[in-house]
Amino acid sequence: MSVLDEITELARERAKQLAPSDARCERANFADALRGRDRLSIVAEFKRASPSLGDIADRDVASQVRHYRDLGASAISVLTEPSRFRGS
Repeated sequence: MSVLDEITELARERAKQLAPSDARCERANFADALRGRDRLSIVAEFKRASPSLGDIADRDVASQVRHYRDLGASAISVLTEPSRFRGS
């Protein structure tokens, strides 16, 4: 089993434990954020750890993604996988 297969299987198991939610929020469309720009589109990524590097960042996610936005990121990816990326 590859690392990606293992992460996917663990995510499926965690998803089974989640209660359905009626909460909905407005979100920007990821693809739209990258299309139709007159400049290079950058996707910034926030993760606290990685399988290859171990612990990376212990920063507040909200302030970090605001910083990415202020620097011009077109979109932001936040890894929420807990066992390998320390996300939530």
